[in-house]
Amino acid sequence: MAASSPLPPHVEAYIEISLRTFATFSCCRGNRVFRLDLRLLEERIANTVADGLSLCLTAEKAFELLYSLKNSEGNVVHSSPMQLISQYSGVLPGVDWSADSYVVSVQIPALIFRELINNLSTHAPTVQATMTSLEIIFRAADMETVMSEEDLSYIILLREGQYPYTFRFTLHQKSAILNAVSLSDRVTLNQLLDSRTVIQIPVEGLGSIQFCFPL
Repeated sequence: MAASSPLPPHVEAYIEISLRTFATFSCCRGNRVFRLDLRLLEERIANTVADGLSLCLTAEKAFELLYSLKNSEGNVVHSSPMQLISQYSGVLPGVDWSADSYVVSVQIPALIFRELINNLSTHAPTVQATMTSLEIIFRAADMETVMSEEDLSYIILLREGQYPYTFRFTLHQKSAILNAVSLSDRVTLNQLLDSRTVIQIPVEGLGSIQFCFPL
């Protein structure tokens, strides 16, 4: 009997959307977390083809999210319920998004990062990057790529503590990462206080897409 293949490492992905993106926003019962089947939301968005419509999500029932479309005059032209998996008071666990939670942040042009990921992924699915005062060395198995701050391959946005710093992330979700990178002109590598690596991709007019990798 053949042994089953191990599952790829778990990766947490977040989309952080600024409140300025919303025309209106209200939360009357404090911080709430809603869990829903993303496929249900994708199906409804895929069927939204008319221009000039705005999307409204309302949670008034315990296990139901109301999906509504409004025209430019504010009138509802379509409304349908979506079943929630669950909802509860609190915030998403796992990542502290405050500025004080980062030890180091490095910004890399999206084009350079995309080429880096494509090259490293042909050698191994796990990447380790060591950052010194002069350079960042990315390694995947026997493949090594060196970036220098002098040639503008990256910019240090924030740095606390002492060199060297180590970033670790996997490429099992390479397609998801590259799809996100295609929406931006830059990528930020962050190291959290607990040494986890966060790949952050800012999306203009929306917020940012963030991938958090476990140790």
